[in-house]
Amino acid sequence: MVVPSESTIGRAVVYRRGEDDPPMTGIITTVAPRRVFVRLGSKPYSVAVSPVELDFIELQTRS
Repeated sequence: MVVPSESTIGRAVVYRRGEDDPPMTGIITTVAPRRVFVRLGSKPYSVAVSPVELDFIELQTRS
């Protein structure tokens, strides 16, 4: 789950709608008290989703 804050804007996330839907990747564009706005895939707009439906994509560091 993502904890919404201004510092999460720009972070990559995985959006999981439900068990039967495939996960989608996106970028957080805005946060609000109860919703997080995410630009999913190559869409030109953001959608409002619940933070419990999001997980951060961990950045891989080079060794």
